[in-house]
Amino acid sequence: MLDYCTKTICSIEKKDNKYILKDCNGNPIWDTEDDISEFSQALNQKTRTYIESCKGTGFASDNQMVWILAIKTKENKRLYKNIAVCKYFKYAINEINVHIKQLIGIIQDNLTKTKNYQDLWSDEVSEVEFLEVNIDKYIEMQNELQKNAPYIYSLISMNENDKTESSRNILRKNQAEFIEGKIASNYNLKDSGIWHPSSLGIDGEIYSYYNNISNNGEK
Repeated sequence: MLDYCTKTICSIEKKDNKYILKDCNGNPIWDTEDDISEFSQALNQKTRTYIESCKGTGFASDNQMVWILAIKTKENKRLYKNIAVCKYFKYAINEINVHIKQLIGIIQDNLTKTKNYQDLWSDEVSEVEFLEVNIDKYIEMQNELQKNAPYIYSLISMNENDKTESSRNILRKNQAEFIEGKIASNYNLKDSGIWHPSSLGIDGEIYSYYNNISNNGEK
């Protein structure tokens, strides 16, 4: 599991056909029995609470942010279903807010993406969570790549001779997309979730790389 490098941004509980939006601390801040005019305020409150809770932790990253969607079963088992990368924190929050609206039925359209999110709910699912992945913590655990896959490691490790702002931004982008592809492969998010590789970036290639290793029985 990814508990060592993730932090809950917010969650949605489904209870007796009612959806309850909770902040990162698990506190209810809005539900579908409340006035819809209060919903935008609740979304803003959710974000402010998360930012406040992240001070000094390395979360709420504003240079590439990786977020995960997970469902919780009624047996309290967490199952990952999607992962994405956004360039900036505000982009990630805006994206998550759209998915919250899809999950609770505020957005109802015929788009496949909306249907995929709404279909996450089942009789066995009690809650949907959005979590941030701490990029630095995850990358720190990948030291075995230096020996086993030096080229892959070179994509996500800092070159001591190149520390310009541009090179740091390139590195951060590679690290975030590496995490997306590797977690998608580790948890089979393409087949058992709703993840799709991006058309740009290295996440799709990283996914294929680790899938090939798994299929060949390598470690």
